[in-house]
Amino acid sequence: MLNNASLFLGLRYLQPKRSFLSIITIISVMGILLGVGVLIVVIPVMKGFELDFKKLLIGFEPHVLLLHEEPIQGENAPAEVKWQQLVPELRKQEGVLSVAPFAAGMVMVSTESSSAGIEIYGLPDEGAEAMKEKLSKQLHRAREGEPAPSMELSGDEIVLNDQIAGQLGLSLGDEVTLVATNNVPKFINSLNKAKEAKSDQEKVKLFDELQEGAVPRPLTVSGILRADTTWGRCYVPLHVAQELFGLKGRVHGVGMELKDAHSARAFVRAMIDAEKIPFGWQPSTWMDRHEQRLAAIETERVMMWFVLSFVILVAAFSVATTTLT
Repeated sequence: MLNNASLFLGLRYLQPKRSFLSIITIISVMGILLGVGVLIVVIPVMKGFELDFKKLLIGFEPHVLLLHEEPIQGENAPAEVKWQQLVPELRKQEGVLSVAPFAAGMVMVSTESSSAGIEIYGLPDEGAEAMKEKLSKQLHRAREGEPAPSMELSGDEIVLNDQIAGQLGLSLGDEVTLVATNNVPKFINSLNKAKEAKSDQEKVKLFDELQEGAVPRPLTVSGILRADTTWGRCYVPLHVAQELFGLKGRVHGVGMELKDAHSARAFVRAMIDAEKIPFGWQPSTWMDRHEQRLAAIETERVMMWFVLSFVILVAAFSVATTTLT
């Protein structure tokens, strides 16, 4: 009975009284079809793009970073909490998958024929299992005759991205040399002092400092990552990054992987409220680090709804026009 009533009303308002077919009716129906079609297509596409973008960020970024700040000097300055003390405490927190220290910065990677600047991220042998697991999904497969790719970073190894590997003509198992770019001023200063040194003993000492400042480090390529899904970042063992940047056992921060990446901000707020983040460590979530990009997507979504509202309005006018004619 309901189906017959719907059909009766539809035919009643769509079929004109003076002719079999009406142009206004056709235009009105096409307007409704267009409006509904746009809504069906655009909304899922935009939502899917937003989810894929967030998935991309979560796929290579630590969910939470604790960055180490320079300690405040003074008589009443709080005691500095070292990363060796902080990491075990963070691993005890609910919802945490893994906690690992890291060291990051820019270096120069060189082969016998060419060189390029890259950003490296030093990960430890143990403690960064969750981070390495999600990065291993972005590794290129080995070609015939090459060793199997690996994200273990257990020895003197480096995992490059495919853009740098292609630029330098590198494959799995090839050897490269790294030099930290922040050591260049120290290198030049030591070189000038060595030239001006008067005694042989002073020259030997300065040349030893020169060698320490340059820190050329040969590494073997153990994996090649997709640059488009890891934003061009390369990875080395933590001890290699510490040596390159002259950290002497220190780190730049601590990275955390959570069971629910989308709850990172709530997790950080809870840690702050519970006073579990010690003095000298600044928390940062993956959403904070990419706030501008996420805000741009949100702006696009608002503009999409603004445009779609006009499409809905046109469809509403089409319904009204069909009903009144």
